[in-house]
Amino acid sequence: NCAFVLISGYFSSSRTTVNIKGIRNIVIDVKFYSLLMFIIAVILGKQILTIKTGILALFPIIFSQYWFVIPFLFVCLIGPWLNDIVRKLDTKGIVYFYGLQFIAILLLPIIGNASVASNITLFIFYYSIGAGLSIHNEKFRFIERNKYTLALIGFFSAIFLCSGIVDIIMTES
Repeated sequence: NCAFVLISGYFSSSRTTVNIKGIRNIVIDVKFYSLLMFIIAVILGKQILTIKTGILALFPIIFSQYWFVIPFLFVCLIGPWLNDIVRKLDTKGIVYFYGLQFIAILLLPIIGNASVASNITLFIFYYSIGAGLSIHNEKFRFIERNKYTLALIGFFSAIFLCSGIVDIIMTES
């Protein structure tokens, strides 16, 4: 999923307007396949047909039946503005922009039950990295020069995140 959003950012980095037709197509596809899967599940006896389950199948995006769709649609809506922000960043701005996003990604789950907000934050981060790689490809050569330092930062960040998750799990049980 991360790769899909990164690739979307990379190939949408030149967009300056919202792709309403693309967003509409995503919504139609999600509704179609949600309803199709629901009908098949009812026919196979894996799902009970009730008013509630029917409404959930008809409006899967509104009722957050698929965690990926809402954050992705949000990123599609704000993509042109993210592209504009990324396009205007200098090297120092890039570091601050992605650094602030990374801090938000770390803090949102800790603040409380913010799964949709943290998914949106992650998707914005992934999309803007993809757009940044496309727009500022010459400025991202520092990754190649500093790959070991960045690997260590990633390693310790993963340890920090895992220890936070373990602490949360241990305090709840």
